[in-house]
Amino acid sequence: MATFLSDYCRLDDRCAGSPFTRTNYLQIVISVEVFCTLACLLIYMARTLRFNKAKAFPDVHQEELMAHFMQAQVNTSEIGCRDESQLDDTLEKQADLIRYLRQHNAHLSKRLLKLSAELQRGDRL
Repeated sequence: MATFLSDYCRLDDRCAGSPFTRTNYLQIVISVEVFCTLACLLIYMARTLRFNKAKAFPDVHQEELMAHFMQAQVNTSEIGCRDESQLDDTLEKQADLIRYLRQHNAHLSKRLLKLSAELQRGDRL
């Protein structure tokens, strides 16, 4: 910008072939920069507010809740399996846990893909 102004504008008068002075050009450039900065800040603020409204718990808390739930389901007074009904209950609980972990893994995979796509879109901008 400084090169343009020094090449095409004299110090005291208007620029060559333009109704604007050096000061006018500087004001226009600074105004455009401020407008772009404000737009970016508003977008960032909107995304931050949307994220904060979600109040999502970290994955660590979800895993702790599941571990607590599974611990509450297990009878801690007995060790090992004594009869056939206890074995069935244990296998059923293990199957439920495997089903939950697969579902949680699929959810985390989708979330990872979504975040990766957002990151790639952000790099393009």
